[in-house]
Amino acid sequence: MFVMIKKRSFTKLGMAAFNLLKSDEELTLSLSAESTLFARINKANIRQITNADQGSIVLSFSKDSRAVRSIISFSGDFENDYKRMESAILQCRHDCAILPQDPYVTPIVNNGSMIEDHPGKIPNHAELLESLLGSVQGIDFSGLLTTGPVVRSNMNSKGQFHWFSNESFYVDFSIYTPNQKAVKGIYSESEWSEKIFKEKINESTSQLKIFEKPEMKIEKGKYRTYFAPAAVGAFVDMMSWNAVSASALKQGNCPFKKLHDEDMTLSPLFSLTEDFSLGLVPRFNGLGEVSEERIPIITNGKLTNLLTSTRTSKEYDMPANGASEGEQLRSPSIAPGGLKKEDILKQLDTGIYVSNLHYLNWSDLPAARITGMTRYACFWVENGDIISPIKDMRFDETLYNCFGNELEALTDFCEIIPNTSTYDEREIGGNYVPGVLVNSFTYTL
Repeated sequence: MFVMIKKRSFTKLGMAAFNLLKSDEELTLSLSAESTLFARINKANIRQITNADQGSIVLSFSKDSRAVRSIISFSGDFENDYKRMESAILQCRHDCAILPQDPYVTPIVNNGSMIEDHPGKIPNHAELLESLLGSVQGIDFSGLLTTGPVVRSNMNSKGQFHWFSNESFYVDFSIYTPNQKAVKGIYSESEWSEKIFKEKINESTSQLKIFEKPEMKIEKGKYRTYFAPAAVGAFVDMMSWNAVSASALKQGNCPFKKLHDEDMTLSPLFSLTEDFSLGLVPRFNGLGEVSEERIPIITNGKLTNLLTSTRTSKEYDMPANGASEGEQLRSPSIAPGGLKKEDILKQLDTGIYVSNLHYLNWSDLPAARITGMTRYACFWVENGDIISPIKDMRFDETLYNCFGNELEALTDFCEIIPNTSTYDEREIGGNYVPGVLVNSFTYTL
């Protein structure tokens, strides 16, 4: 019902907005809306619960090679929304008149229509909470449950209309020991399964028992390392910081320049794709341009495509591929390998098991070198057995080693690592990634 109501309301408001334009003005409207349940849980009890039913519209107004943007809230109440829209267009018209012309303004065109609805199979809120809480009784469990439909839509004065809706959930949780050591986990899907959730809880609680042993301090050096999917997702997030951006390459700040120039390659085991078939985000960007369903970025270790926006295409005379203006990955997927879950520790043999990473940043951009810290449940493994938890370590390593020469295996399963940001609104999207076994990885502290 939420999705249908928002579609009707947005369409009506958009048509009214276009009637306010003068003959030489153009306008694109981009809607972001949600009806989200947020439930904060501490010690396996609900401590805070609320529902956010909200929306916003970004106006992209252009005239005579000049462009401005504005944003208004969207309630679905036509009269109030129309007043805000009218005021915003007047302000855009005023601002546009005093701006210099921009030779790289992306023209507003009709990119056709696309309707995508991805309904979930999720119990009602009461049943969902009952299932979740019933699975964690007797455990020091804390976390956030987020669920509900989200909408992204785009229409313009040239007749374009795109619509995307998705209903999903995630449980972003930690389980604690009495001395406040934690194992972190996440469960995200469009269909709730109490069985799968319990399996994740059991896996986390089994790791928690290892914290009864004293932490081991590992000396800096190079170690065989297994990175769980959540840790791999953190590496993939870094690739959106200019590594796969065409404009970053042209401007001289692309970490994968050597990969582009074929001075370096990654492992033939490694393939990265912008994969909209996952249904996590829409194929259309903020301008309504539609990407191919799957865009290969790195194929068997070689760079296949960079994300190229229309603005970059105009500025540097290269073909666009529907990328967003920021040229970040929106729905990245890494192809799985053949390492089975039950064989991870055996094949790691002796080394470090890394569950999560944080504080990542580029430490040497031209070398695609990243620094960061291990976090939560990370363990020392000997002869295929977990020996003890380890103290947090800092690493400093290049992606050319991690996903190149030293990449030994990828798991035969992948997990969705969702975007859990909730600043201003509930973000959508995430990474679909396997675990990774690396023969040698550099820890510096």
